[in-house]
Parts: sequence; structure tokens; C-alpha cells
Amino acid sequence: MSAALVSAAPATTEPSAHPHNAPHRDALVAAAITLAVSALGLGVTYYFSREAQLDAVRSELAQLARVAAALVDADRHDAVARPELEGSPEHLRVLAPLVRFHQATHDVIYVYTLMLRDGKPYFGIDSAYRYKVPGDTEPHDPPMTPYPGTDPDLMRALTEGTVQVNREIVHETVRSYLSAYAPFRDTSGRLVGVVGIDMWVRDLNDRLARLRNIALTALAGLMFLSTLTGLGVFRLRTAAAVAEARDRQAVADLAAARDAAEQSSRAKSTFLAMMSHELRTPLNAIIGYGELMQEDLVARGDADMASDVGRMLTASRHLTAIIGDILDYSKLEAGRVALISTAVAPSALLVELVELMKPGATARGVALVLDAPAGIAPFAGDALRLRQVFLNLIGNAVKFTERGAVTVRLRQATRGPRRVIVAVHDTGTGIPPENLHRLFQPFSQVDSSATRAAGGTGLGLAISRRLVEMMRGTLRVKSRVGRGSSFRVSLPVQAA
Repeated sequence: MSAALVSAAPATTEPSAHPHNAPHRDALVAAAITLAVSALGLGVTYYFSREAQLDAVRSELAQLARVAAALVDADRHDAVARPELEGSPEHLRVLAPLVRFHQATHDVIYVYTLMLRDGKPYFGIDSAYRYKVPGDTEPHDPPMTPYPGTDPDLMRALTEGTVQVNREIVHETVRSYLSAYAPFRDTSGRLVGVVGIDMWVRDLNDRLARLRNIALTALAGLMFLSTLTGLGVFRLRTAAAVAEARDRQAVADLAAARDAAEQSSRAKSTFLAMMSHELRTPLNAIIGYGELMQEDLVARGDADMASDVGRMLTASRHLTAIIGDILDYSKLEAGRVALISTAVAPSALLVELVELMKPGATARGVALVLDAPAGIAPFAGDALRLRQVFLNLIGNAVKFTERGAVTVRLRQATRGPRRVIVAVHDTGTGIPPENLHRLFQPFSQVDSSATRAAGGTGLGLAISRRLVEMMRGTLRVKSRVGRGSSFRVSLPVQAA
């Protein structure tokens, strides 16, 4: 079986440049990278977790040092911090607050003062003279005993007059501790010395030990995970080497299929572009021929056929309007509507539109009234789009008014910026307050039954508001059920 596998190996792994070494190499690299990145993340997490634990203890210790420093009688400290006065009533009075503080604290080993003399630190008073924690057998430090060793944090506290805390734990044979130093000053503000506090960190050591054990366990898990990653990469790279030959052929087949799909997509895009561009052409032809047929039938006195053709023309015009609304809204959504701003005479425009709409209103038994005083300043806007907006508003008012009147009122604002206001009032059914928010939403119809009866897509008001806003204007509505509605367009006056 081994011979068969060896003889078959060249045929299966031939596509790979390094059939035996590449999978092993990639597996080792993947395992090493996984272990290195994971170990780095674990190390950073461990470091910041350890620092957070230490910072909490340092903060507590610094606060204790400040409290102890506030208890020292700095004005009498130097007078009693002499070897010959140790144990005297004056010495014990100055020492007493520190002793009581020491007895009230937990895990504090020593509370003492230090002074700087000739650039060197010396002990002042030491609470261990009167009180020692259980288990402490070390002798106390008498006044003016030189401080043993070097502690940079102590020297900074003595020279700068600032609170300092050891950055790292001090490990000794019998204990581990941290020290903090807080300055105290006499009434004149002179720096007299610092209070030193040594605190056991037994609980902190336990927490840090647990943290180390967790980190080591996680590291072992990462090593196992890295091994699994390497094995997985090895299997994948081996399978990839075997499949490479088949992939080459598959890539060639896919390239051919892609070319065919791109050609089909181009043909489809061309077809859709032509169809959308020419969508209204056949409808325009139908309307044109229908009008000719209607005129011919009326001339021949065939009223029934003329009526049928009239219904066909109405339906065609309605469909053309719907297509126009959809195309206009699509252009607005795509930002492809360009406006040509000119000075538009509002009175002349409204007179033209009212005369255009009056026959339809009269046929419905609705009076269409124009209230447009002379002397109104021209407003700035696109004449063609303004015609579209006002035709929509007047047409809607006529469609949804069964009796009464539609009034188109033109005014110029008397307060604030110079603006021209066109209001279209009707005496129709009105719109319920809870439905007003849907009025300018695309494809939304406040009363679908009435809209179907009158015709419409629910796009006209949405388009009108967008066009008015593009001309720096506003379109608002007020309505009361049973009393009618009022649509108000406000546009800026053309600058001189």
C-alpha cells in the first residue's frame, strides 16, 4: 500500500510547486503566528490586569499616608525627634495620634516619620515604639537613625514635597510590602518631613498569584489551539495542492461563463434603457390617433363610437400621467432633476392655469375662483415645474370637491423675508388629522376608495413638495373634516 501511495503522489500533488514542504511550512507558520498573536494579547491583558490590581492598592495606600500626615503635629515634631527625648511625655504626645492610627488600620506594618538632614533621610518618630502588629519582632527605629538603603520614591517625597508610592512590591524573607510617603508641613508652610507607611500585601499577592495561574492556563490553551490551527492549515494546504489542477480548468470555464453573462447583462441594460426612454411613445401615438378618430366620429354624428373613443383617450391620458409621475419621482430620487430658476410672474401663471382647469371644474359643478391682486412681485423658480405643482394642487382640489368652490388665492408675505404665497382652498370632504402625515408620502393615499374613483398614484403631492423644496420653498396643508382643505405654497421673491 505504501508503494502505491508513493507512486500515485506525483499525479495528485503535481500542481503544487513544493508538494511535500509547502503544507508543513505553512502549518508551522500559521501555528507560530497564532501563538505569537494570542500570547501577545494575553500578555498585554495580564500586564494591565496586574497594574489595575496594584493601582488599587497604591491608591488606598496613598490615601492612608495623607491621613497619617494630617495627624502629625509638624510644629513640635523636630523638637521631639531626638534620641534623648524618646519616651518623654512630649514625645509620647506627638506620637500618640500615629499610634492610634496604626492600631485602627488593617495590614499596616509600620507608621513612622522621616526627615532630610544634609541630603540624607533620617527617622523621626516611629509608632512601633508603642505598638507592633502581631508577629512583628523587629526593633523600632529610634529618632535620628539613618534610613538604610536607597528608596527613590522616599527621596522624591522629601525633596519635592509630594505623595509617593512604591511602583513595585518589596519582597523580603518574612514579608512583602509596599511603602507610601506623604509630606507634612508646619504652620509657616515649611516642609518638615514625610510620614512613611509600610503595608503588607498578602491579599494582593494572593490575587496576583491567581492572575498568574489563570494566565498560564490560558497560555497552555493557546498552545493547544495553535497546534490545532497548524494541523488544520496542513490539511487545507494539502487538499488545495491536490485540487489546484481542477481549479485551473474551473477558472477557465468560469471566465467563459463570465464573458457570456456580461454580454447578456449589457444586452439587458440596453433593452431596459430603450424601453424606459420610449415608454410614452406608443401612448402618445394612441392619444393622437384617438383624438383624430374622435373628431371624425363627431363630424359623422356617431355619438356612441365617439363616446367609446373618448373613454379610451381618458384612460390613455391617465396612464400617461401615471407613467410621467413615476418617471418624475424616479428622477427626483436619483437627483437627476435640474431646475432652471427664472423670474416667474405669479398672476399670469395662475390666470393661465385657472382658465385651463375651469372647464373640468364647471363640468363637476364646482366653481373655480382666482383671487390674485395686481402688483405681486415675481417669484424665483422653474416655470415648467411650478406649472406642474400648481396644476397638481388645483386638479386635486377639483377632483376631491363634490360641491362648492375651489379658490386660488395669491398674496405677498407682509412679515419676515420677502416671499410670495399661493394658497389653494377647497370645500371638499377634508382630511382627518391622523392621516395628514401620510399626505406627502410617495404611493400613499389618504382615502384609497376616493383616490381610485378620482384616479391617481399617490405621487403627485410627494413630487410637488420635493420640487417646491428644491426651489427653496415650502408646501404645507391645513384641513378640517367636512370643511375642506387648504394647500399653501411659499416661494422666495426673485432677487432684483
